[in-house]
Amino acid sequence: MGRKYRKLIKKANKAMDKGDYEQAIIIYKQAFSQKATAGDLPNLGRAYIYVGEIDQAIDCFKVLDVVIPEEVVAKEMLVGLYLTKENVSKTIEYGLLAEKQNSKSYAVYRNLALAYERIGNDDKELEYYEKAWELEPNNYWLNLNLGSCFEKKNYDTKALELFTMAYKIDPKGYMVNYNLGVVYGKMGFFNIAKGYYLEELNQEQIVPNVYLNLALIYEDIDKDYEKAKKTYAKGLTKYPDFLDLWYNYACFNVMNDNLQEATDLFKYVIFKDYDYYEYMLEDKGIKDYLNTEYFQKLEKELGKV
Repeated sequence: MGRKYRKLIKKANKAMDKGDYEQAIIIYKQAFSQKATAGDLPNLGRAYIYVGEIDQAIDCFKVLDVVIPEEVVAKEMLVGLYLTKENVSKTIEYGLLAEKQNSKSYAVYRNLALAYERIGNDDKELEYYEKAWELEPNNYWLNLNLGSCFEKKNYDTKALELFTMAYKIDPKGYMVNYNLGVVYGKMGFFNIAKGYYLEELNQEQIVPNVYLNLALIYEDIDKDYEKAKKTYAKGLTKYPDFLDLWYNYACFNVMNDNLQEATDLFKYVIFKDYDYYEYMLEDKGIKDYLNTEYFQKLEKELGKV
């Protein structure tokens, strides 16, 4: 039986090498119906991952973890698999167990960071991105995400350092130009911020908020209202469901005394999402508009008067 088992395992491994994962699973299961050795279980688990059968993969690695608990590989795999299933508690459970066994997988710490992000624990998110970064300091996404953690806490100098590293790794990478624009803007370097926002617009994948931030620089800093208007128009054409952009374009029209157009825009936004009405009432930037007949008419249409 031992020879037959090894023959089947060898055949299954060949199927894995060829990318025929469905066939590999069938053969592994034939072999394991006779006997199973712990060393062969990871390949079956990986085959299940390749075909998208995550629950079965989890079962394989859970069995492996029970059979050889002193090995960290099963726990490392379970961290990523449970995150794929959006099971945050299990992701954290197995991630901490892997950490206790001195895991050297940056993916474990990255996935722990992502799990803590899901539950809004900013401190733990930062802690585990730092641990992942220590293992892979030249990883584009780790530099970008760790930088975002620092930016979120207003540690802008550190964020800038990491975003700059990400830019050096891949200047066309998703979000890096946008993030550099954000942090330079926060630091008051608006011309540099504007340059990165314009570079963001040339990328294949664009962060929609770049249109809003760029329009606000044209509007508030440069006082170039024509460029601001064109930027709003381009953004709304490309992202017609971006309600924050519609709202700010309405405010732009208030500032330029185009009150009827502003009213039409506010009405459109509120009908899409009524929360914007409550936001308007607290928006100090349009407090004078709230006393106009245009707003009173809008309230009547909303049934507020």
